[in-house]
Amino acid sequence: MLLGTRTDTGWEVTDARPLPNIHASPTYFEFDPADLLRIHLTEGEHIIGVYHSHPYGPPRASSTDRRQIASMPESGWVWLIFSGPFAGNNADLVATIVAYQYDSQDGPAEVPVMLVGT
Repeated sequence: MLLGTRTDTGWEVTDARPLPNIHASPTYFEFDPADLLRIHLTEGEHIIGVYHSHPYGPPRASSTDRRQIASMPESGWVWLIFSGPFAGNNADLVATIVAYQYDSQDGPAEVPVMLVGT
C-alpha cells in the first residue's frame, strides 16, 4: 500500500507498507483482505494507492492489473508497477516505474512519474 497525500497535480508518496501476495504466483497478485482491513483501519486517510512488481514482465499494466484498477474507480488511487530487475549479461540494474489511475472516460490510464530525492 502507498501512503501519502493527494495534491492538485497528483500524488505524493511518503511511505509504503508492503503486503504479501496470497497466491504463490509470479504472475498474479492479490492481498489478503485481513491485511487490507488492518491497513485501512490504521492508515485509511493516508492510503493513496498500491504497488507491485513485474520482475520479468513488461513495464505496463497487464489485463489483470487493468481489471483491478477498473474495479475501484472511486478510490482515486495511483497504481505503481515496478518492472525489471535485471537485463543483459552483466546484470545491470534496469528498473522501470509506471503509474496508472482510473479515468472515467478512458479507464486505466498511464500517468507520469517523477522521482524526488530525499
